[in-house]
Amino acid sequence: MSEKYDSIQKGKVVADKNILLSIIRIATKETAGVASIASTFSHKIKGTVSSNVMDGVEIKYDKKGRLVIDVYVILHYNYNVSEVSHKIQKNIKNSVASMIEYVISNINVHVVDVILEPYTE
Repeated sequence: MSEKYDSIQKGKVVADKNILLSIIRIATKETAGVASIASTFSHKIKGTVSSNVMDGVEIKYDKKGRLVIDVYVILHYNYNVSEVSHKIQKNIKNSVASMIEYVISNINVHVVDVILEPYTE
């Protein structure tokens, strides 16, 4: 006895917040000019209370359910801060969109420091 299905019901895919935070961290670290993601004391405190924070990355949702991302970075000396910030935003947007298809409202890049030692690739 065989049954014929006219349509296939799609299920719901749910990604853990840590996966999203990891994707954002990797996309940020891969950007030329980024020395590291800044880990602040307040992020450590927030991270123990909220699952929306991971060293230097914070995610929130706006009223429409879209992602608002804040990433805190330390840059290498001799890189244009504005250009690196825009590249970080682009990398995060592309990585999140291609891996888990969340709708992003804002990506805020906070440059908290610059390493003054020359960086050689």
